[in-house]
Amino acid sequence: MHTTPVTLPNEGGNDLRTLQSLAPFLWMYRGRVLLALACLVLAKVANVGIPLVLKDIIDNFDINTDVLVSLPLGLLLLYGLLKLTSSLFNELRDAVFAQVRHGAMRSVSVKVLEHLHKLSLRFHLERKTGGLSRAKLDNLFLQFFRRVKEEDKP
Repeated sequence: MHTTPVTLPNEGGNDLRTLQSLAPFLWMYRGRVLLALACLVLAKVANVGIPLVLKDIIDNFDINTDVLVSLPLGLLLLYGLLKLTSSLFNELRDAVFAQVRHGAMRSVSVKVLEHLHKLSLRFHLERKTGGLSRAKLDNLFLQFFRRVKEEDKP
C-alpha cells in the first residue's frame, strides 16, 4: 500500500512562499493577470487624480470673476470622468480576473483532491478527516433550529 508522509505547515506563515506556490496556477492566465494588474494601476491613478481635480475646481472658483466659467465647468466634467474611469477600471479588473480566479481555484482544488486520494486509507481512518465537516454541519443545523424556534415565539 502506498503511503505519503504528511507534514504540518509551520506556524510562522510566509506570505511570499504562498504567493510563489500559487504563481504557476495564476501564470497559466498571464495575459488576463497582466491586464487585470494594468486595470488596477489605472484605477488607482484615476483615484489619485480625483482629489487633485477637485482641488483645482475649488481653487478656480476662488479666483476673480475674469476667469471664464468654462474652466471650472471643464474641471467638473473631468472630475466626473475620473470618478467614472476609476469605477470602470475596477469593474473591468474584476471581470477580467474572474476567470483567472475560478481557473486557479479549480486547479488548486484538483491538486488537493489528487493528493488526498493518494493518501492511505489508514491516514483517513486515523485522522477522522470528516469529523470537522460533521461538526460544522451539526452546528449549522443547531443554529437553523434555534432561529426557527425564535421566530415561532410571539
